[in-house]
Amino acid sequence: MKENDPDNATLLENARRRLSLLGMTEKQIQEVETSRKPLLSLPVFSPYAGLLVENPGALRPEPCPAVA
Repeated sequence: MKENDPDNATLLENARRRLSLLGMTEKQIQEVETSRKPLLSLPVFSPYAGLLVENPGALRPEPCPAVA
């Protein structure tokens, strides 16, 4: 992309900003730019310890009691 349109700095800066907002470090963004290959996975770091486990029941609404 840089080679095809070097004057489009706004588009490149916005893409870098979006990747940064997704949690990528500056080093990771530079690696993507130089390798010109997308990352297939992106590690997500949290200030909390533990595991994230899918809980499909958490998305179901609770049944409402009948109003008499």
